[in-house]
Amino acid sequence: MPRLYSNGTVVWSPGSVLKVSCTVDVTYFPFDKQICTITFTAWPYERSEVDFELLSSSLDTSYYSTNTQWLLSTDTNVWKLNFPAAPPSVYIDLVLLRQPQFYVIYIIVPLVVLGGVNNLVFLLPDTSGERMSVAITVFLSFIVFLQMINANVPESSSPMAFIYYYVLFLLVHSSFTLFLCILSLRIHGQRGTVPGQLQSVIRFVRCGFAKRKIAPKQQITSDKKQEAMEQNDTDYVSGEETVGVGADYQTEITWKVVGDTYDHVVGMALFLVYFIMTVVGFVQMYLNVGL
Repeated sequence: MPRLYSNGTVVWSPGSVLKVSCTVDVTYFPFDKQICTITFTAWPYERSEVDFELLSSSLDTSYYSTNTQWLLSTDTNVWKLNFPAAPPSVYIDLVLLRQPQFYVIYIIVPLVVLGGVNNLVFLLPDTSGERMSVAITVFLSFIVFLQMINANVPESSSPMAFIYYYVLFLLVHSSFTLFLCILSLRIHGQRGTVPGQLQSVIRFVRCGFAKRKIAPKQQITSDKKQEAMEQNDTDYVSGEETVGVGADYQTEITWKVVGDTYDHVVGMALFLVYFIMTVVGFVQMYLNVGL
């Protein structure tokens, strides 16, 4: 109840619990920042009858108790609108920062690790038969993590959390990896002679990665090959072809060579795309910036 003093001062200390609802912006979850504005308005009165005077522009946190999920930012302030026609009002801007440690350990780290494992399937031997099982298992794991994220992030379509787009990218990336694994197994299972044009492409790609040339059969005789192998630190130069100790004496391109080259190129390309998308996505979420 109000207390009336002899000097005309009236002190009213209401003891009530107020529930406030605010629109949540989860775009940068779990590194998001929420701004909730609380308005206290004396609607039945005019400014000439009742006016609020602010003792401080900062919020008194003497009775504030810490929360395990949110931090109260120092940007929180109290202000009022100095507009004669407006009813007397006081505004409190609560700036809340989400504590992301739990979500980083529970969701983000496993997602990044699984995404990295998904890029390693092409390092498995094609004869092991484990490529497809690993790719399918990782794909299903992303589905599980999508359900976990959906249980922790408020449902919103405008705007949608960036982490949903990242998981969608991982699902598409995993599906594409699965398709490329099937194609790789088909290549390794081929028999017969490799077409000439494909042999030229494989020679060009292998030269680009290994920084050396695969010598044609007719330019390297058995005597030259033996002579080059006996010279431990010396290269044999014949015209434009250079043959060293570590040189590849592959006289023809087989389907096994085609499959190994395919695995190498595709694995590196998939990892590069994954690395770029992961770095760019989480930097944007952490810094709270969009594209």
